[in-house]
Amino acid sequence: MTDPRILGAGDGAAVPGQRLSCQTALPQGAHAADNLARRLAGAAPAPYSMGYTAQNHSLGRRSGVIQLTRRDDTARRVWFGRRSAAVVKEQVCRAAKTAASTGRYVWLPGPR
Repeated sequence: MTDPRILGAGDGAAVPGQRLSCQTALPQGAHAADNLARRLAGAAPAPYSMGYTAQNHSLGRRSGVIQLTRRDDTARRVWFGRRSAAVVKEQVCRAAKTAASTGRYVWLPGPR
């Protein structure tokens, strides 16, 4: 059963074509908040669209692997690992923290 008054986002929501990750949860949360504001103003909700850039996997604080992807989350033939991947992952986490504290967040639109 669906109820238009209920909004779901992040790890608690099953969105077709989206994987469970912070890369997915942040845009979903921001979009849900925007749609809640639209509903309160009497406007129709906007459709959700989100594209991926990479898959980040931490292997402790000093190592990791980053696989670049297409917007539909299919893998490209470009990846990097070890310390450089851990540094990029740390920057991603800092950007997420900044977005959460400022309320400002943008993301790549989904594939067409």
